[in-house]
Amino acid sequence: MVINTRNLLIAAAVVAVAAGTWWWRTRSPTLTPEQQVAALIAGAVEDAEDGDVGGLLDRVSESYEGEGGNRKALRGYLMGLLLRGGITVKVLAQAIEVTEPTATAELEVVLVRGGIVGVAQGDAGMRGLQLDLVREDGAWKVRGAALLR
Repeated sequence: MVINTRNLLIAAAVVAVAAGTWWWRTRSPTLTPEQQVAALIAGAVEDAEDGDVGGLLDRVSESYEGEGGNRKALRGYLMGLLLRGGITVKVLAQAIEVTEPTATAELEVVLVRGGIVGVAQGDAGMRGLQLDLVREDGAWKVRGAALLR
């Protein structure tokens, strides 16, 4: 094969098409704001089950005011809750309403401490929770939370 301008252009075109195809197939899909909030909730559930207080607080706004007080008080509450032992969180229902740059999520969750033994010992409960969220620097953060009675 003779290397000439025509062959170089064909090779460059093939490489460009291959790179474009690879990018198209591996790119992250653009999530809607509702999907972004749902992803934040799913990540928070995972953090809670892992006992990752820092991960949970990464999802909370510095201006948090809600159930448990301010962000500092919330940190203490979460440490006490999560460091006493494993917790399982199941989201039974969630309704998300986005009105940029804020959103509201109403959740029904079941919390169980200590697996099946916790259920048998009564260390389980169902809660209704309302989260108020705000978009900060392109990411959703929990600005407030309240238990629903």
